[in-house]
Amino acid sequence: MFRLNLFRSTPHNNALQDALRLAASRQRQGYLLELLQTHGAREFAYALNDLSGRTIENALSTLPAVERS
Repeated sequence: MFRLNLFRSTPHNNALQDALRLAASRQRQGYLLELLQTHGAREFAYALNDLSGRTIENALSTLPAVERS
């Protein structure tokens, strides 16, 4: 658990959260897919976890159904 919290507080994750927030607000599917592929599903999910529910909903609804899981 400690390792997870340490990982989630990295500046890299903050940058990913900012990028996710921006891409979700503009519903940019291509950029969200690029972020997912670049950072991997695990880091993408960790970054989404700390965002607002509306931002998470926008991000996930913009992704194709196959990528949402």
